[in-house]
Amino acid sequence: MGIKSLFMKYRRIIIYAAVGCINTLVDMAIYYLLVIFTAIPEGGAQAIGYSCGVLCSFILNRTVTFKDRDGGKLYVQIFRFLIINGVSLLVSIYGIELLTGLFNSKYWAKPVITIVTMLINYIGYNLIVFNKKKEDHTDQEGDAR
Repeated sequence: MGIKSLFMKYRRIIIYAAVGCINTLVDMAIYYLLVIFTAIPEGGAQAIGYSCGVLCSFILNRTVTFKDRDGGKLYVQIFRFLIINGVSLLVSIYGIELLTGLFNSKYWAKPVITIVTMLINYIGYNLIVFNKKKEDHTDQEGDAR
């Protein structure tokens, strides 16, 4: 199996990972720019940077990663996207706490929980947010096309 066929087989996952890197860079860049060049407190800078990363994630996943999907109306996709990200946030908060206790190290907990939340997000985006709906295509007389 060549590199091109491997890429084609795992295309969506590879693009999802690349989009995730871009989202993270957007989050971090905005955070650091705000911390360095403004009087915004670190918590506020984190909230703004994180929010910009989430917005970037939605736009890129909708237009690049899952562009072949008809996930429904934009506001429905946004709502579902925010729900999936909210679930991931809760899993990450409580998961880091749990794994820190299990590993007795916060340094191992973060990478492990990051992988878990990446999987939750990918599955959620794939199955819930940007799902391809099978619709009954009928013409005006009601005959199936």
